[in-house]
Amino acid sequence: TSRMPPKLRLRALDVLSDSGRGELVSTYVDTLRDKDADVRIASLNAIGNALGSHTDETVHETVPPEIAALRDRAIEAMRGVLSRDTVWQVRAAACNALAALKCKASIPALIDGYEAELGRTKDPWAMDLRIHRTLENMTGQSVGANDFKSWREFWRKEGVSMRLAKPDQVQAKNAGNDARYERFFSLR
Repeated sequence: TSRMPPKLRLRALDVLSDSGRGELVSTYVDTLRDKDADVRIASLNAIGNALGSHTDETVHETVPPEIAALRDRAIEAMRGVLSRDTVWQVRAAACNALAALKCKASIPALIDGYEAELGRTKDPWAMDLRIHRTLENMTGQSVGANDFKSWREFWRKEGVSMRLAKPDQVQAKNAGNDARYERFFSLR
């Protein structure tokens, strides 16, 4: 994953990612510094695959300390990627990987990434909206778009006691929003 040409490193990361082995998380975190954007994306996907089933707070009440240590190291590395990477696809993969962990520890990193996106010159890929929606889906909260300060305030007040929204809760909450898409210019 570090010495071969980019295409082979990418393939190696994809194969290792399919294994879902947690002990490889350190390798994935190290490859987040790779100069090739595709390798960074594969590393982010691998982190989500390796840790997601172990850190999912909608399923598990507690996380073993050794998994929590890996999770925290990975989140800290992904926070930097989400806030500073110049390639929007890499930032999108970081957002997805943080969401895949399904844990409260991801929320501050997503808020930091959201703040960084709002400070960027707008791009046509709407990364700020992607992160905002991820935060809403994870927390079950509706916070106005383009307002990272409200997310920080929410986290400050409720972060300790907050429970992640379960997927069925988010779907039920958003069910009413789908009606507005039944017609487009009066067409079904």
